[in-house]
Amino acid sequence: MPVPEQNSNKFLWETYETPCWSNNDIQQNAIDPKEDSTSNHNFTIRHLKQGGTGARKTWEASEILLNHLLCEGGPLRDDNENTSSSCDDEIYNIMELGGGAGCVAVGLATALNHEACQRQRSGSQTTSNGTDTSQSTGIFYPKARIICTDNDKATIKNLRHNIARQPTDRNVSKTVRVASLGWGDNVGGLDFDRAIRDHFQKRRRKDHSVPVETCVSSANTPNPGIVNMAAKEEIDPLRLLTHVIASDVLYGVDALEPLSSVISAIKLRNPEITIILAVRERSPNAVANLKACIEEKVLRGLELQVEHSESDQQERTLNENLLSDNFSVSVKNVTHAFEDTTMNFQMVE
Repeated sequence: MPVPEQNSNKFLWETYETPCWSNNDIQQNAIDPKEDSTSNHNFTIRHLKQGGTGARKTWEASEILLNHLLCEGGPLRDDNENTSSSCDDEIYNIMELGGGAGCVAVGLATALNHEACQRQRSGSQTTSNGTDTSQSTGIFYPKARIICTDNDKATIKNLRHNIARQPTDRNVSKTVRVASLGWGDNVGGLDFDRAIRDHFQKRRRKDHSVPVETCVSSANTPNPGIVNMAAKEEIDPLRLLTHVIASDVLYGVDALEPLSSVISAIKLRNPEITIILAVRERSPNAVANLKACIEEKVLRGLELQVEHSESDQQERTLNENLLSDNFSVSVKNVTHAFEDTTMNFQMVE
């Protein structure tokens, strides 16, 4: 465990807590309550006292998003009815937009790595072919791999610090990669494509198995389903992603165009991806305008892709289905009570 750092005239440290496991979680996931103390889910984040807004503070929507993703029945939980696979070895490949100080990325890695490690310690981990990994190879399968992005140099430097300083047995630095990404319809261009490939398409050498007892998570152990897809040289790297997440990224009129552009571009390049944003209504109709912009850009892009498609039949069918289903963005209102106030948020999916 790193030596606790002290606040200074440049930095401010705050401690956060990932959503606690319920008794039902402990029973289903074979988690040892003695090893699942609250401290096991605490993590510390360093903020800058000067710099970009994301680096100076972890905004409330970050905690809302973290709870939404990890709560019972949440998008990143095996008890979610929409989970695409019932196998325990499914990996979530996640990209976070506007990662700021790293609260969401660190919290996700901490919680999901802990869950996977506990399962495999208990001997309950099985692969898609029915092999019990804890009794055979001893390989630890991570639950998620995350690429956390921002576009401010000081914020990115601080974000890398927060990833690197987490306790080594939580494997956060092996799970999370930091990358620079400016918002726009090119989604970072070729350089960002390479960063995606490097993080999500790496292969683990056959002779580099990791004993489960050490609980070392490898970001190089890919989802078997993704390996087959990624083996094709021509695969769009964004197709390797399963989720895009972001919190409090709609902070003014100026953010509307680039944010809607990057989200719609990602959806067009990966029609099956799940996108989840936790935002606050900081100006009248801001969320409604974001919803409308994303829908307009995606539907217009789908029409062009179907009309001029040179892709394979499977991709064409996906695009046609999105069009026939009249693709739309859903918005759900969430009210959360903090210590001294109640705030309203919107989940945009």
